Amino acid sequence: MKKYFILALSIILVGALFSQDFDEAAMFADTATVTEKSMATDESILADEKKTGFSGTITSALNVIFPKKDFDTPLSSPSLTADLFLDARLKGGIKGFISSEIVYVPKNDSITLKLPEAFVDVNFNNKIYVRTGKQVLQWGRGQFWNPTDLINVERKKQDQEIGLRNGTYGLKIHVPFGTKLNFYGFANMKNVDSLENTAGSFKTEFTVRATEMAVGIWAKKNMQPVFSYDFSTALLGLNVAGEASLFRKDNENFASIIDDTLKIISGEKKWSSRAALTLNRSFNINGVPSRLNLAAEGFYNGTGYSIDFIENAIKAKSEKPMFSPIEYALISGAYTPMQLSKYYVALFATYNRFINSNMTLYVRIINNIEQQSALLYTYLVYTDLRDISIALGASQGFGAKNSEFTLDMIPTSNLNVSLTASISF
Repeated sequence: MKKYFILALSIILVGALFSQDFDEAAMFADTATVTEKSMATDESILADEKKTGFSGTITSALNVIFPKKDFDTPLSSPSLTADLFLDARLKGGIKGFISSEIVYVPKNDSITLKLPEAFVDVNFNNKIYVRTGKQVLQWGRGQFWNPTDLINVERKKQDQEIGLRNGTYGLKIHVPFGTKLNFYGFANMKNVDSLENTAGSFKTEFTVRATEMAVGIWAKKNMQPVFSYDFSTALLGLNVAGEASLFRKDNENFASIIDDTLKIISGEKKWSSRAALTLNRSFNINGVPSRLNLAAEGFYNGTGYSIDFIENAIKAKSEKPMFSPIEYALISGAYTPMQLSKYYVALFATYNRFINSNMTLYVRIINNIEQQSALLYTYLVYTDLRDISIALGASQGFGAKNSEFTLDMIPTSNLNVSLTASISF
């Protein structure tokens, strides 16, 4: 891993000597780059004055689950979540940002405190931009699946999901050459007790005519490198984005049923791949620009399990008796939800100004093609000028019995109805 780390870091730092002055805020305003667009990147980080901002969102939620086996006895789960943000801008382009999350659950009168992000930004002569701390990065262009992202610990939040995405602790370096060429590097220090065990991710992003694309590599000691490619462009009126990764299976854990027992094993010493392709288009309706947005995303998982994996796992014993076979596969990382099989497709629809100008309708469908099962999300959100939002949502798994989205032990297999009220300040 050392040779990849030293080579990529040398290219980035040497290249910085010849790079142009650059407004990083303008670069990061585009969510196709490394850092997610958030309140942490809305203003110029180069402003030569001190500023401190405090904001947040408080959400009261009630989630009701209607179990398939006992539909007449619904389970309720109320909660109160406060997401708080502190944004400090100092002279010389230095910035500090902290996000915190407080969750209160009345059922057991418990309070949980989390620190999703906490980082400091500095720049060196507007040529090298450094961010150190716990941070969320956007590494990849997919709307739901990101096979090139080996950094973030949580999948992207979907619309109306409560709570903040948890960040990863590390050091990010960005060296821009105008808007045509950018170098990115990230040293992942999560769960690291020695510098040589640090995982490194590097990416070169460039533009060819009207197409943005990037090539990258991930490397870590005692593991095989992972290679990546992503792109975004416009074609026939559609916004098109794609990404793919090439990796060796022995980097990962897999579930295997041996002698009627589900065991966790290391993958074979063979190469495999994952890929995602997204098509997106907005439509003007009744004179309202981009009133309807439609997106379709396909996902290929080269290490997906066979169609009868769940059926066989249910009949098997677990290597760890305190967990069911499916639970054991989940906690060991051998099974990632919505990446169980080889082929998936997702459809996303957003209808702005639905019924009136303050309402938005969201519909999401995620389909496991091989298992012929799907998960449907739908939300109706009302937001007024006082930054008060009320949302009514529902989700339900459909399809063949004992498939990924209909298995009784999976919460998404049941009808879930949620009602939330939130205020932003």
